[in-house]
Amino acid sequence: MRFHLAFTSLLAAASLALVPCVEGKHVFAHYLVGTVTQDHAQTDINDALAAGISGFSLNIGDPSAEYVIDTLNYMFDYAPSVGFLLHISMDVSASGGDPNAFNDIVRGYVGKPGYFAPSAGKPFVTTFSDGGQTNTAWDAWKLATLANDLFFCPDFDGTAGYL
Repeated sequence: MRFHLAFTSLLAAASLALVPCVEGKHVFAHYLVGTVTQDHAQTDINDALAAGISGFSLNIGDPSAEYVIDTLNYMFDYAPSVGFLLHISMDVSASGGDPNAFNDIVRGYVGKPGYFAPSAGKPFVTTFSDGGQTNTAWDAWKLATLANDLFFCPDFDGTAGYL
């Protein structure tokens, strides 16, 4: 019996050595950008890290709202110091449908430390909705905003009743 248990343990350990290592993937939480203090932003980041979250997808509904720049600055000032990742998610449904309203924000934050850039250093930019824009309009936006040098991951669901 003792031999059987030892042999089984040895066999199990040997088989684990044959399992390939899996590289960890990033996990992002959807974060609605609103009015927060610097302490609040830091607490949100720390809580997310403690939960195993790699970063926030910063959903911006109204890029012209007064609180947006302050909140983004709080996030981007702190996140890199703790290894937390951030990226812009343009909520073109809430903003009225014009992706150009986000140009200054996208251009202003994609190069900051902590900005998620997974593919050859290309900044990751997402959307919520297509805002009623055509593919041609989105292609023109990508070209005009970042010379098409981005990893664009849109949510273009045009299903009736989706929003």
